[in-house]
Amino acid sequence: MLFFDDLSVHHDLKHKSGNSFLSYAARIIRQATNSRSFRLSSLISAQTGQQEYYCEEQKTCILTLPLHTITHKKSFLFVSETPLVLSAKNPVEVDCLFVLIYPPKDKLSMLADLAWLTRMVKTTPVVEKIRGSETKDAIIALFHEYLEQRKAA
Repeated sequence: MLFFDDLSVHHDLKHKSGNSFLSYAARIIRQATNSRSFRLSSLISAQTGQQEYYCEEQKTCILTLPLHTITHKKSFLFVSETPLVLSAKNPVEVDCLFVLIYPPKDKLSMLADLAWLTRMVKTTPVVEKIRGSETKDAIIALFHEYLEQRKAA
């Protein structure tokens, strides 16, 4: 199963601050996973210092979150209308936030998904196309297009 097979997309979000953007994302994730045991701001502080989790040029952040409350991986994409500064400790400017959630036993699968997504974000104009996409189907089509290009290479 590819990470985008169960992708929840939240596009053109109009938030005035990074905190309200993160609160909205956390609320959506908590509803979908029945979990209350995480803080996105803590994940951002811990993970954005690592190059595979944050792409400054693309203003894109990828977070990974192991949760015991789920049985299969879920993915979320949050796209803000404007870049927002997230995290007071290590401020990062982001308008595209991916959150990959997986059962702890699927760590290898998560690492493969993280590598695939990081490579896509850093080496192609997909993030710009995501920002311009109107629907979840259009965004998923971009992922499939990238997947086909990788297979052909």
